Amino acid sequence: MTQFSSLNRPAPSAPPVPRFRRWAARLTLLVACAAAVATSQPRSPEVFSE
Repeated sequence: MTQFSSLNRPAPSAPPVPRFRRWAARLTLLVACAAAVATSQPRSPEVFSE
């Protein structure tokens, strides 16, 4: 019975992401969400007072 050594090896894991890159990604997503909300069209009609 032949065993393949590649089957017994653990899969290579991704290198750890530096903390500043994680925070930069979070900040980018937050700014993108805020920009999408700020530039979206209002859903309700404008209200005029007399």
